[in-house]
This record gives sequence, C-alpha cells and structure tokens, in this order.
Amino acid sequence: MQYDQLVNKTHPYQEKNNQNRHLLSIKNMRGEEIFIEEKTYRAFLELQDALRKENIEIGLIDAFRTQEEQEEIYQIYQQQFGKSYAKKYVAGKDKSEHLTGLAIDIGILEDGKIYEELEDIIQLQDQLDVIFSHLEAYGFLLRYPKDKEEITEISYEPWHYRYVGKQLAKTLTEENLTLEEYFAKKE
Repeated sequence: MQYDQLVNKTHPYQEKNNQNRHLLSIKNMRGEEIFIEEKTYRAFLELQDALRKENIEIGLIDAFRTQEEQEEIYQIYQQQFGKSYAKKYVAGKDKSEHLTGLAIDIGILEDGKIYEELEDIIQLQDQLDVIFSHLEAYGFLLRYPKDKEEITEISYEPWHYRYVGKQLAKTLTEENLTLEEYFAKKE
C-alpha cells in the first residue's frame, strides 16, 4: 500500500499503488456500511478520540468507493447541479482518492444533528479549526483547502481528509503544501 500517492484529474488511480490494501467493513455515522483502508481507520479512531477530549464529535460519512460508485456520484451531481458544478466538487471515476481507501469524508455531530454538507458544516468553523489543528498529528491533511482551489482543481471541502502518514502530513503542513504541490516539487 502506497500512502504517498497522488490521485486527481491528471494522475488517475493506479491499482499498483494499492496492492496489499486491506479494507475494513464498518458502519458510518448514519449506520450504513462503508469500507476503509485499515491503517487509515486506526488513525481516524485516534483522531476521533483526541477530538472527543476537545468536545468535538466527528464520524465517518464515506471512505472507499469503487469506480462505478464514483461515476454514479458524478452523474447525480451533474444531473442535479450541472456539469460545471459537478467538475468543481466531484472527481471522475478514475480520478478520485476515494478509490484508494485513504480519503475520508467526515461529519460533525452537534446537538443531535449530523453536519456534513458544505452549507451546514461551514457554520461550525470553530470546530473545523480545532479539527484542522489535529489532522497532522494523526497523519491526515485537509485535502482541498480554501486557498488552494486553483491548484487542486476541486472546491473547498472542509470534510474531506486524506491519510498520508505522520511524516508526510508533518512536511505538508509545515510547508503549507497540497499533494499537487508536493509532487510537483519532487518531479
């Protein structure tokens, strides 16, 4: 399993980077079955526990997706909101990090309500700031930050985190780099 891989519009998913991946079946915070890469899940549980100590309750909404599931999501967004909106918010079927099992979408539980959609979750900016401050320590990064939309080519997604391991998360955070910028520096 390669934790430092780049999957985006110009770097399609490659099965060779995900050999020996072990996916776990778990229930998300809505009670639905989802799959997630094992090491990513363990790191998420540690992050979740640390945030509970800060009185913030997060849970998983989504993680691993098949190419068919990703394409279906893209088509739904395109039908509901139009092609340009879908391109801003949803990756194509072989261009999503969710194919790796290393990307997670979280929700925040506040006053009995799950906040997961952009227009809802941004109301919880104080909680998001605390979450963001903990990501690096557990090997995660905010994958699509607000100030890097032109680089990632995906709009701000405060719920979408990517597991890269603690060392790379530290480097990316310290240097304020997206995965796109990090890999461009390596080339």
